[in-house]
Amino acid sequence: MSGRPEARAGRRSPPWAQHRVLAALLAAGLAGASPSRAVASGPWVEGWRRGPLAPGPEHGVALASYGRRLVYGSSTEDEPGAAAIVDGATGETLVAIANPAPGPSDGFGAAVAIDAAFVAVAATGSGTVSVFDWSGRLLRSFADPAPDPVAGSGFGAALALGRGLLVVGAPLALGGRGLVRAWDVRSGALVLAFAGDEPAGDFGRALLCAGDLLLVGAPGRDPLVAPAGRVEARGLRDGALRWRTSAAGARPGDRFGAALALRGGTVLVGAPAPGEVTTLRLRDGVALRRLAGPAGEDFGAGVAGSAGVVFVGAPGADPTETDAGLVRAFSPSGALRQAIAPAAGTYCAGAGSRLAAGPGFLAVGIVDCFGEAAVFGFSR
Repeated sequence: MSGRPEARAGRRSPPWAQHRVLAALLAAGLAGASPSRAVASGPWVEGWRRGPLAPGPEHGVALASYGRRLVYGSSTEDEPGAAAIVDGATGETLVAIANPAPGPSDGFGAAVAIDAAFVAVAATGSGTVSVFDWSGRLLRSFADPAPDPVAGSGFGAALALGRGLLVVGAPLALGGRGLVRAWDVRSGALVLAFAGDEPAGDFGRALLCAGDLLLVGAPGRDPLVAPAGRVEARGLRDGALRWRTSAAGARPGDRFGAALALRGGTVLVGAPAPGEVTTLRLRDGVALRRLAGPAGEDFGAGVAGSAGVVFVGAPGADPTETDAGLVRAFSPSGALRQAIAPAAGTYCAGAGSRLAAGPGFLAVGIVDCFGEAAVFGFSR
């Protein structure tokens, strides 16, 4: 984050204690109004907040949800990371997940995933992914089979769980083409491996399991040489290609596929460079509708879906001139329902790049310019 102080004299008070960071996120705007001014009260109300999440300057927050359970991870610059399972509606800690091999800059918590049986946490610094049951018991750890000590493979940059499989993205592997692998959690056997076929394609940057399908985002990494981005669906068991799509009229560097989220029988796909979110039909990848945000906001960097609502993050939005970020809530048809904006005094929080939603709740992850991470929970 730009603007981070060069020296830290010790842990200071969390910035939201001083500035009420993200205080009443939805008090900042509603449909039809400027995001920085409220015109009416909305249904989404802040109910809880947690942070700092880990010791030392934090790199980021990873979020994933299954039902009411929310798992978060927070990786740090020079300390072991942290992860936990909380109740998404109340913020109550259900399980603190123990780092199985803590070490400086291990990247533990850089990516997370959860399903009906398992929780997965990536340690990108050490190139491992650990799988736990819901009680926090370690079941198995998986290491990068082909680590690149020079350029790195990005192993664990994205995770997904489904049908007893752990899916791990390594978007920097193969010179930036990217690689996705899947292991059987119980046996530890490698069952799938497939690579991207475009230079700097960033294949595996985003992953999503949906029934018997695996969705893979390949948004492209270098706007000078990378494609516009695409999403493809493969069979979760056989790896066979089911469909592949890019945004209509896409241009190199659009980063279509940078963020994925499931909502019912549809998939939300973020393309933050042009500021768009496309809703695809899950079974065949047909585009159903597209949302467009203001230019320069990274609209679509984060997406999440729940019953009757689509959440889109815009971490580059600056309604209070503090680099605070913004989340917008839409109806499934695309009508803006609520603008969720940081309060005045919030500094470089980048709200909207990390989102997760479940029955009646929204979780927003931030890292401020002092390197302190937090998760905010909202409910209605």
